Amino acid sequence: MVNIREQRKWDHVKKTIEAGSKRCHFYDDVVLLPDSSSLMSYERTDLGCRIFDKSLSAPLMINAMTGGAKGLERYNEAFAIAARENKIAMAVGSQKAGITNPELTDTYKIARKINPDGLLFANLSALESLETMKKAVSMIEADAIQLHVNHAQELSMQEGDRDFKEILKNIEKAVLHLDVPVIVKDVGTGLSRKSAFAFKHIGVSHFDVGGYGGTNFSEIEEKRMNKESSALSEIGIPTPISVMEVKSIEPPGYIFATGGITDAGQVIKSLLLGADVAAMAGFILMHYEQHGTDSLTEKIADMISEMKKIFVILGIKNLQESNAVEYVLKNEVREWVQQRIPVRQER
Repeated sequence: MVNIREQRKWDHVKKTIEAGSKRCHFYDDVVLLPDSSSLMSYERTDLGCRIFDKSLSAPLMINAMTGGAKGLERYNEAFAIAARENKIAMAVGSQKAGITNPELTDTYKIARKINPDGLLFANLSALESLETMKKAVSMIEADAIQLHVNHAQELSMQEGDRDFKEILKNIEKAVLHLDVPVIVKDVGTGLSRKSAFAFKHIGVSHFDVGGYGGTNFSEIEEKRMNKESSALSEIGIPTPISVMEVKSIEPPGYIFATGGITDAGQVIKSLLLGADVAAMAGFILMHYEQHGTDSLTEKIADMISEMKKIFVILGIKNLQESNAVEYVLKNEVREWVQQRIPVRQER
């Protein structure tokens, strides 16, 4: 008999597929300025980077989605193949189910088995104990761990958490005592400048913004219970804005942009706004479900190729030169920056 946690894992996958991939339109408010005098060539472009001391072919990542129920291993297997073949990063979904039921650990371990040398992140709620976090890291031999904060999702779940008073204390313990880097990850509502500063104050260096505009888990939880969407599903900071809010506190580590990213242009814009890596989840799930593993692998390769072409148009050859790229902010994003971010960083 499938328990409630396993059923929820399957429901998340099914509801995400039913919802489809929503384009994060806030990226339309970021306009890239081409360099018509560019002397670059496609062959000279280099998207390579090092994240947590591992080399990636491009600053891309397949973000946390699944695992924790029988049958879900096929998704993590496919994602791991695509990550391995394209030499990009990957995170598994929340591992609590595998820790609670050891019979389900293979639904996560498959990612490390398929990609033994890849950059792989563990994933767990920031409300979990330090010992549970250690088990999540050990389970997949993770290079880092995402500790997700998801107040809106939990409050939308009938069986969800209602008390969040231990979050900062738990994260601080993780930063001090885990043997791998800690990434604080929002799940669809976006990290604000205020929250990022609070996490930075307790020693957090790395952030995954999880901005508004991608998979809306509050809405998904409400659909699971056959309820109409509530005001909870409408609260959030759009992904490109969340990137700038976090960047404004000058974190010492990496910023991961997540939330509705579906194409190479949005990836490049995320990087120019301050992210070090752009991550995709719902878009990856949809493409795999519709077209399979080989097509997903090719799709990511095509995205990397398109990123290189954009570099040529912008007149830069690598990520280190991205600070020279000019862009214009308009509409909502421009207004947000004017109201919320004290000083826009010089480029």
